[in-house]
Amino acid sequence: MNILNLVLYFVVVVQVVRIFINLAGMDYDQIIYLFLLSIILVLGFRKWNILQPADKVITVLIGLTLLQETAAFLCYKYMGNNIFTYHIYSPIEFFLLCMYFNQINRMLKRKNIGLLIGIAGIAVGIINTSRFQSLMTFNSYYLLFEGTIIIILCLLTLCDILLSDSLDFNKRSYFWVTLALMLYWSITYTGWGIFNLLDAKNTSLLKTFTTISQGSNIVFYLSIGLIFTYYKKFIPATS
Repeated sequence: MNILNLVLYFVVVVQVVRIFINLAGMDYDQIIYLFLLSIILVLGFRKWNILQPADKVITVLIGLTLLQETAAFLCYKYMGNNIFTYHIYSPIEFFLLCMYFNQINRMLKRKNIGLLIGIAGIAVGIINTSRFQSLMTFNSYYLLFEGTIIIILCLLTLCDILLSDSLDFNKRSYFWVTLALMLYWSITYTGWGIFNLLDAKNTSLLKTFTTISQGSNIVFYLSIGLIFTYYKKFIPATS
């Protein structure tokens, strides 16, 4: 699938969105986001047999994200609150990302340190929900914790890749995935930090924050989509 096919695919999605947008009751950007996740998930499953283990974890994470965003919409629509879904999703997301880094970072993989960090992250999520921010309170503390750890793991992994004896960016899909993750989480981390300082009554600031957050999501998932699209050009490398 080349870029032209991707563009055509996106145009078809937009047309389908226009037909069903009123039936679903979602905002236009919400449906575009869900369709984008769906397309990338399909790309991941199509390339499943040639994906490296770490990239398979990313595919599973995208599938989980699709389920989460759908569940969050339905809970908000029928229950008026979807915050509790993020209390469940965030620790699982954190664990999967730690699994990803455990696969590609030689230092973390040596003693499964990445998995241990992931398990600790789940424990932190449970403690945060039970002690500090209840299911009906936005789990901003945990998101700041998650963002901090993921950015650190991204930096450690990029250093590990750059210090590798066989350095070839064109043959390492996980270099580009990790770079995309670092940029995404850097924006997200900064965003949630600013979000806690925003005045809830200042709608213009909240709208700007939402736009930046949605934009970072789209850029990240488009990056993953491009990597999956041209995955055959990446020769799997063992570390």
